Amino acid sequence: MEEIIKCFQELNKPTWVASVRLGTSKIAETNVANPHQLPKDYPAPRDVLRQHFPRTAKQCLFRGGWGYSIDDAVEVLEFDPEINPDEKFDGVSLEYAFVDKRIREELFHANARRFDHLSWQVIEQSLHERDGIHYDRLLVEITADDEIYLTEYWFNISDFY
Repeated sequence: MEEIIKCFQELNKPTWVASVRLGTSKIAETNVANPHQLPKDYPAPRDVLRQHFPRTAKQCLFRGGWGYSIDDAVEVLEFDPEINPDEKFDGVSLEYAFVDKRIREELFHANARRFDHLSWQVIEQSLHERDGIHYDRLLVEITADDEIYLTEYWFNISDFY
């Protein structure tokens, strides 16, 4: 499988390197244990993130689940009539914004903890297909003070892929 290394840089964020695999592959979920995973009955991200992060509410162009598995994938929307029906959004940027928001929801809001040092980096990014639907899977390493763990993010990208 062909692999390309790309650097992503956002304002006020460090540069990180993500491994991007081109083409589709069979679904092979890594057994990644997220010690801060939100409970299954936690409210949907679209509503929670708008409430907890009001300054970036216009970035919440998501439907679906929290993205812990392919069956709980976050659906990234290219257009959202609720926010602005005429504006086209950048799906990949929305994925990275969601990663940051979910980490903060898991660590700060759901667990009511405070961390002095919080950082994350994408370790791997891969494209998957199931039943004609395209998914982007990110494997992310999170550092919260002295704790380091891996977690997955599954995004349904059919709206913009």
